[in-house]
Amino acid sequence: MANRECRSIAENWANLDPSIVSNSCARVEALYNQLLCHRTENSDSPAANPTEDVTHGPECVCPKLKRHYGKRLYKCHFYLCPFRRDGFETHKACGEHMENHSRPWKCPVRSCDFSIIGFETRNRLEKHRQRLHAVVRDSSFTHPAASDDEALYPLLYGLVDSGDIEEFEAIWSSCRHKVEQSTEAELVLMAAGQGSLPILQLSLEWDATQQQPRNEKIKFGLVVQDALQSGNLELADWILDKATVWALCKPGRYRDVVVAVLKSDSAEVFDIWLRSIQSTERYSSILAQELFEKSVLNTAKKFPDQEIRLVESWQQLLRSGKVRLADLGRALTIVAQTTCSIEHARVLIDLEAPVNYPHKGTGKGKGFTALHWATKKTSEEAAHFMKFLLLEGADADLLPDKTEEGARRIETWLGMSWDDLLRWVLKERRTRGRSSLGY
Repeated sequence: MANRECRSIAENWANLDPSIVSNSCARVEALYNQLLCHRTENSDSPAANPTEDVTHGPECVCPKLKRHYGKRLYKCHFYLCPFRRDGFETHKACGEHMENHSRPWKCPVRSCDFSIIGFETRNRLEKHRQRLHAVVRDSSFTHPAASDDEALYPLLYGLVDSGDIEEFEAIWSSCRHKVEQSTEAELVLMAAGQGSLPILQLSLEWDATQQQPRNEKIKFGLVVQDALQSGNLELADWILDKATVWALCKPGRYRDVVVAVLKSDSAEVFDIWLRSIQSTERYSSILAQELFEKSVLNTAKKFPDQEIRLVESWQQLLRSGKVRLADLGRALTIVAQTTCSIEHARVLIDLEAPVNYPHKGTGKGKGFTALHWATKKTSEEAAHFMKFLLLEGADADLLPDKTEEGARRIETWLGMSWDDLLRWVLKERRTRGRSSLGY
């Protein structure tokens, strides 16, 4: 069954969305490796068949795999290695090959065995060169990254992973032209996750005209998210400056930036972000509208400390004139569509968000109010949210349909029907006065 699933995924991988191809390939590889027979603890003893070095049990499916994938079943696990595709006939041969990948510094003399075996460090390679290849002119000695494609990718990944900026900078300029765009995108994302600002600045080639990475394979939103998750505040400051201008080039991008800030769950990162939007005088009112999008509010609900900071940022941006009352009114309708958070709604109304937005006064106007959106939901949170809005002045007469399911089923949660609720709210408002109403 697993074999059929593996083949089915492999045959259809080209039809997958690019964003999930890597995950699907990883899943195929994991399933494939699970099906293979591997070496056992006593497998060092000579095998009856010299081409085999594993014990094949009664559940073995290797003969079936050979019919589909050929004799070389054991694949190298290292990215972009030719033997990841071609494979080896035995588990032992594959293991011996993969050990070579831990020796990324290859001798540039092609006839030398160490051009394949390599060395663990650059110093050992240099000692080898001086001892055996001193006659080779220095001008002909090139860095392994510039001369050996098989060594290049493991080397680059290793340098980014270790944060070795000096070595990375030394070879990047000479080998960058050889690196595929998809690999460069992975290196950029890896550098962001490692929190390495110098490596990210080197590997992320920025188009100042288009305000985006020159490499179209780079998913910059993910780069921003991983950079903020790394905890490097200097990197956070740098990446948020770029993210701001990047977001301005296409509507909807900035909400992803705000979501990344919230997911960092860091007060320091949040403060850096808030300063960046406050200092962007010309565009801050445009960007501020993105603070009230569904994805932002839903994410904030998962991070209570960041949620508090977000609400405080609304207040600061309103005082500075970067948020309009219409933005707050729209935000109230989005709260009704998403979290039905009374806490969020109370802050927005305290900031004078029009509770009947987008209607003016008691005019019918166009568009659904927050109350209307809430009546479409049947949860307990929505029921209490409707009651809160009515107490705060929401006009039930603006509802185009009095039979929304949430209104019809509100008695389940409040113990009173919709009509009873309206009568109770009217009585409460008359008794206590609008200014003293609370929930």
